[in-house]
Amino acid sequence: LAGDVTNKDSVAVYFDTTVIPNPKYATYETLKAYPDTNVTITKAGQSAVIEGYLANKKGLPVSGENIIVNFFDASKGTLNSFSTTTDVNGHVAFNYTAPADIANVADMNITMKLAGDVTNKDSVAVYFDTTAPAKDYSNYVLTAIPTDTNVTKPGELKVIDVYLENNSTNRPVAFQTVLLDFFDGKSGKMFSFNGLTDSDGHTTFLYTAPDALPADGSKLATLTFSLDGNRTNNATQTAEANVTIGVNTTAPAKDYSNYLLTVVPVNTNVSKAGESKVIDVYLENNNSTHRPLENETILLNFFNGAKGTMNAFSGTTDVNGHVAFNYTAPATLPATDGNLTTLVFSVDGNHTVDATQILEANTTIAVNRAVAPKYANYKLSIVPDRNITITTTNQKKVIDVYLENNITKKPVSGELVGVDFIFGAKGTMNAFSGRTDTKGHIAFEYTSPNDINDTTKSPVS
Repeated sequence: LAGDVTNKDSVAVYFDTTVIPNPKYATYETLKAYPDTNVTITKAGQSAVIEGYLANKKGLPVSGENIIVNFFDASKGTLNSFSTTTDVNGHVAFNYTAPADIANVADMNITMKLAGDVTNKDSVAVYFDTTAPAKDYSNYVLTAIPTDTNVTKPGELKVIDVYLENNSTNRPVAFQTVLLDFFDGKSGKMFSFNGLTDSDGHTTFLYTAPDALPADGSKLATLTFSLDGNRTNNATQTAEANVTIGVNTTAPAKDYSNYLLTVVPVNTNVSKAGESKVIDVYLENNNSTHRPLENETILLNFFNGAKGTMNAFSGTTDVNGHVAFNYTAPATLPATDGNLTTLVFSVDGNHTVDATQILEANTTIAVNRAVAPKYANYKLSIVPDRNITITTTNQKKVIDVYLENNITKKPVSGELVGVDFIFGAKGTMNAFSGRTDTKGHIAFEYTSPNDINDTTKSPVS
């Protein structure tokens, strides 16, 4: 200390050309520094998080290794620390703060190294640009799916889907870095802590439950996702999304092999910009019970604002195994008619409990500008037109549906007819939609349930 030379300390430096590097370092992958693009500083005092990840060649995180940063130029900013130890996720984080004056600061690299093997290193480029406009994140909406989920056993995997949309344009935002604020190895591990949104504004993260779980009902972890720009360009505009992970070890591993997911309609048309369509999704146990399945989370894999927007990306089935989603056509439709997009629905458990059991259902949205006026003259008839009387269990009844043009009195072929009914406790249908033939006809078959005693006083519509 210049003002008190008795206040001092020393570092010993040894020279030994015979030292053999620890062989464990040969099993490590290259240290990865993030953001892997760059950090752009636009104003004095701005902060940015610089992160590093260390894994072995098997892809597993390496904990307990010291990571150092070679950065000692206060004229270019400061770091909260110059060394730290990787956690159970192989992760380290440093906080960089820009200097009070950045007008004449040259661009630079911040390099982090593995202390035991300084040849294992990576850098983050830091650019200084006072002319770059600060991004406006006030219209950005970050959505994480599912918002709540449970793990049932140690080491269980969960896929978390994150979507980014500009709420003012209803379009996805691509090539934005989404950061994950979660570094508690006792509560689980993550495969990565940042992701770049694709053209649909989408990126995925993989969570792994810890080896030891707390008591059932406990909140195990909260994963907080945010935009890189919120931490660096404008921290006052928060675009965040959270996922809560709980514990329920008493929940049996579900067998989805008998689950039947149905979307009604299978195909639908929009005729004008901004038109809305209700998409009904039903979940049923396709075994001998044919009963609806309630309290199951249905996920929607669709996030392309250029082709429409949804009111939600997940929903929970009610007592009828039903959940409804609302689709809205984009503000500008393509110049020509044709298929616009496909909505893919799935059961949450397929993403988490048993990914080998694929349970999905799709609906296709098409543009058909001629669709609106033609229906004004259509007449749909059902035979029998009054009622069907069921006298035994598993009794089958055919319902004939006819479509004609009320002006020309001719049958209308090739039109999609949908059935709004899925209530396994009161019977099942052989199909929920179909197209009329050349006679404007289509037939549906209803089968009564195994037990009709509970339904005699409650007619089915």
